[in-house]
Formats: sequence, structure tokens, C-alpha cells
Amino acid sequence: MSNRYEVNQMIERQKLMVRKNRVWYPGAMYHITARGKVKCTIFYDEKDRLTYFEN
Repeated sequence: MSNRYEVNQMIERQKLMVRKNRVWYPGAMYHITARGKVKCTIFYDEKDRLTYFEN
């Protein structure tokens, strides 16, 4: 089991690894690569996917 010092060191290392937030521009097009929880698909079917991209 880790001691408090080791836990604090792990937390500090993770802070350094965090990526800066991306800048989002209104009207810009973005390549969406995200998946749902446990890598589930994010669209139910082709109609659902097209509806998402129309809005």
C-alpha cells in the first residue's frame, strides 16, 4: 500500500500530464472521435448520426 508521500507524488505527476483545453470556435468543423462509456458507439443508427451532424 502506498504511503501519503507516494500518493502525493502520483497526483503531482498526473497534474503535469494534463492536456490544455482545446479552443473551440463557433461554426468551426471538428473531427469527433469520442465514444460513449466503455467505448460504446455514440450513435444508434445512420439517421441518428446524420441528425447529430445537421445541428
